[in-house]
Amino acid sequence: MSQENSRQFSAALSEEFEAVRLRYLDTMETTIIELDALLGAIGRPDVQERALEGIRFRAHKISGTAETFGYPRMGQLAHQVETAVDQRARLSASGPTKQIEALVETLLVEMEQTLDARVYAPQAARV
Repeated sequence: MSQENSRQFSAALSEEFEAVRLRYLDTMETTIIELDALLGAIGRPDVQERALEGIRFRAHKISGTAETFGYPRMGQLAHQVETAVDQRARLSASGPTKQIEALVETLLVEMEQTLDARVYAPQAARV
């Protein structure tokens, strides 16, 4: 591959990655809404376990993808949420979920700030 072809390939790959990253951000608003609803359901004993499973599932997805798209803090926070839910399940704990709730709240703030940064970023930076 010539140097020019290599540059063109690299530029095309960068553009493709940026398009995928933007689609990832587009889905983040839905994920925020889902996590917020699940967070509200944690306090209801009749759906608490399902809510925790839903939180864990979404946190696992975020943990596995956020860093790839340039959001390492979000990935770390999601991993903390996932770990907290897993620990609770291993201990067969029931009752208060304050630690998990606090971690999810922190994750939600990080996600919202990420979206806000995207919305308010200069057009040139958004490509």
